[in-house]
Amino acid sequence: MHALDEAAWRDITFGRQVTWADWFGTVEGIEYLTDAGLGVRASMIEDLTEFLGPDWLHRARAVAANGQPALGFADRPPCLIITEPVREHQAAAYADMVRWWAALALCVAREVPGLARVRSDIRNDVRLDRVGHVRRQLMLAALGFSRGASVALEPDTWNGAGDLVWETAGQRIVFEVRTLTPDANFNMENHAYEEHLAELRALVKGRAVYFAGDVPGRLPAAEKQRWLDQVAAAIEEAGAGVAQTVPGPRAGALHVCPGVAPPGTELVSAAIEADQGRRLRHAVSQKISQTRAIPDAWIWIEELGALAPFTEFVYAEFHAQLDAVDDAFSRQMLDDGKTSGGAILALAGQRTQPLPPDQHLVRDASTAHRIGLQPDRVSRTFVVPGRLLISAQASFINRALANEGEWLDFALRQLGINGGLKSLITV
Repeated sequence: MHALDEAAWRDITFGRQVTWADWFGTVEGIEYLTDAGLGVRASMIEDLTEFLGPDWLHRARAVAANGQPALGFADRPPCLIITEPVREHQAAAYADMVRWWAALALCVAREVPGLARVRSDIRNDVRLDRVGHVRRQLMLAALGFSRGASVALEPDTWNGAGDLVWETAGQRIVFEVRTLTPDANFNMENHAYEEHLAELRALVKGRAVYFAGDVPGRLPAAEKQRWLDQVAAAIEEAGAGVAQTVPGPRAGALHVCPGVAPPGTELVSAAIEADQGRRLRHAVSQKISQTRAIPDAWIWIEELGALAPFTEFVYAEFHAQLDAVDDAFSRQMLDDGKTSGGAILALAGQRTQPLPPDQHLVRDASTAHRIGLQPDRVSRTFVVPGRLLISAQASFINRALANEGEWLDFALRQLGINGGLKSLITV
């Protein structure tokens, strides 16, 4: 980290209010942006501060410090520099923010109806579910604009239902957005897993060894200490050139090997036993009950870590994921609510390089789209129409999602940035 960033975050640790300039990092410490990218960085700092308010990041960090779901921002610029201090990951964090900012800036430029209410919502609630909700509203607005639709946020329906509406060619497509965040069990397992990773790194003490295999989640104190003692002994042996295997307290095994980890080496956690299908159905049912006055509303479920990385769903083949979502969002269930044009599940948490080719699947009336978003983000959306199947709406939504990778460059062009995202980053 650049010395200026270290000094800034030292001050923040002692109570200074964090700003977007701190979050993005000093210009002197940025090596992954072009001149155009640095210009957009300045615009993002100004626009995000104006839209969200000068104390928004400070309040978001306070929520996170209290152990509540909040922004996934680390305390270093830009977001991932501490846990993954790699140039490519910094550029990826920047690209994620460009998506959020470009969608927001486009809505501001086009004076989208309802934007003031959205601004009030996110200013008053900095938790992850609200931030994810607003971010998806804005990006759906930009996606709609890129397909030629007119857009309104928080449309004025008599019962207050509807988070976003697209209007195009005589159609009015209404979306209700619901975020799905990790449950308490997931958060505790994730915290234990990350804590164990940190303890493994501390035990290495500079030895030329690496780990592969399974790292446990929550353990009773005595069981955890026995496991750590076994790992420490295995590190000693591996440091002397002899690979060791430490059986997991519950299942699996951790391999402690001499040398440098070869490409593809993985550390994984145990899968959490949870009925995520039940949570998905409950989320859809809740939204259906809120949209009874709009019989063709589409329920958009924004997944924010509830299904990954500890559930089997995330490791399944793409076609199997579509089968699982189609079963969870059964059209019978949608019809029982006497409402809903359909349900859409969106997941965009996966990072990988190189990006896989785009893929589109169909199962009966249901569809799935896997889209690579530069530089390393993979978006997956699953569309399950209800029994009231409105084919024109479903077709328009599927065409939009099949071209999800295009809306960002469209928005940037509308904002006077003609080279797209590739013109902003150097990786």
